[in-house]
Amino acid sequence: MWRVLLLALCLLLVGCSGDQEPVSGSTTRPDVVTTTSISSTTAPDASTTTESVSPPDSVVDETPTLAEEVDELIDITERVRGLEFLHSPDVAIQPIDEFRAQLDDKVVEDLDLELLAAEERLLQTYGLLEPGQDLEAILRDLLAQQVLGYYEPETRQLFVRDAGAGLSGTDRLTIVHELVHALTDQYYAWGEDFLALADAEAGDELRALQTVIEGDATFHQSVFMATGMLPSEFGDVLADAAEQEEASRGLPPILLESLAFPYTTGAFYIQGLSPAEIEQLYVDPPTSTEQLLARTGEDPVDVEAPDVELAGYAPVDEFTLGQGDLEILIGAVLDAGSAAKVGDGWGGDRVIWLWDGTDIVEVTRYVGDTPTDAAEYADALGSWFASLGSRTGQTGSWQTWQSEGGFYAFRVDGTLLEIVIASDPTAGRSARDQLAA
Repeated sequence: MWRVLLLALCLLLVGCSGDQEPVSGSTTRPDVVTTTSISSTTAPDASTTTESVSPPDSVVDETPTLAEEVDELIDITERVRGLEFLHSPDVAIQPIDEFRAQLDDKVVEDLDLELLAAEERLLQTYGLLEPGQDLEAILRDLLAQQVLGYYEPETRQLFVRDAGAGLSGTDRLTIVHELVHALTDQYYAWGEDFLALADAEAGDELRALQTVIEGDATFHQSVFMATGMLPSEFGDVLADAAEQEEASRGLPPILLESLAFPYTTGAFYIQGLSPAEIEQLYVDPPTSTEQLLARTGEDPVDVEAPDVELAGYAPVDEFTLGQGDLEILIGAVLDAGSAAKVGDGWGGDRVIWLWDGTDIVEVTRYVGDTPTDAAEYADALGSWFASLGSRTGQTGSWQTWQSEGGFYAFRVDGTLLEIVIASDPTAGRSARDQLAA
C-alpha cells in the first residue's frame, strides 16, 4: 500500500526521476554569485604598482561555478513560472552520498515503525508483498534510487544531490523543480497547510494538495525542458531515467505508482489550466483527488468510520483513501481498466486499521456515486479476493474468501460497500460479524 510512503514524504517535497554547506545558503541573490579577479597588487615594500599579466599561452577558464549555475536556474525558474522570488531561495547542492544519507536520516526519523509494520503485514495479505520482504528497506532503497532533490517546507530549504561531475541535465531539471516549490511557497505559503495536513495524517486531502504542488513543479520543469535545455542535457535526463528504471526493478509496483502519482497526475491536470487558474489552486486548493481526476468541484461524501473493536487490537490509523489511491490499489491487484472503472464511481470512503503487533485488520466503508458504482467495485473485489483464497460461501449479505494468509469479505447495500481484509481469519470474522450485527 502507500500510507507509509505518503507519510514518510509528507515533510518533504521530492523531485524524482528516484551537516553540509549550502552553495548559496540563505544569502541574498547578489551574494550567490561571487567573482574573484586579479587586477593589481601593491608591493608592501615599494611605492610602485605592478600589474598582474597572464602568460600569453594561458587559457582563461570560463566554466561557470556551481553558484553561478544555480543563480542562472533561479532566473530560469522565474521565467518559466511567471513569478519573481520575493527573497533569495535557500539552495544546497550536496555530494550524492551526503545527500542520500541526510534524506535517509530525515525519512527514518519521521517513520512510524508501528504503522510501518502494520502496513507491511497488510501488503502481504493483499498479495502485493512477499513474506520476508522488508518494507522499511524497500522504502529506503526506493527513495535512494528515485529522489534527486527535495524541498523542506518547514525550513523552506531545498536540497539537490551532486553526482560529482558538475550539474548534469537531470540535476538542472531537478533544481528547477525544487525552485518552483520554493517560489510558490513564498507567494502562497502552502507549506503551512501542507504541514498541518501531514500532522493530522490526513489521507486524500493531503494527497490532493501534494498533487497540485508536485504537478505545478513537474509541468513547469517540462516547460524548461522544451524551451531551455540543450540536446546534451536531454541525453543526461534520458540516461539517468533509464538507470533509475533499471534500479527500481523488483520493487513493488504499487509503491512506484504511489510515488509517481502526484507528478504525473498533477502535471496532466496543470497543463490544461490558465496561469490564473493555477494560482487559484493555491488560494482554494482541492480537498480530494477526485476533484483533480474528474475535474469536478464536487466535495466527497463525508463517510463515518466503521465502528469495530477487537480484543487485543488497537487502532493505528484512520484515513480517507480517495479515488487516486483506490485506482492505484485496484490497478496493482487487477488491471488499469478495472482501476479506472472503479475509480470513476468513487464518492467517499473511510478506512481504519486495527493492529495487535502481529496481525492487521483493515475495515473500509465506501460509498459509490450510484448503486451501480458500488456493485462494480464489489465485482472487482470478488475477482481480487478469488485470486487470493477460496470462497467460503455467503453469511447473510456478506461474501467471504479465506486463505492461509488472510480473510477477505464484503457486502454491498445500495451505494454502501463494506470491506474487511484481515491477516488473521478469526479476527476478520469477528470484525465482519460486528458490522453485520
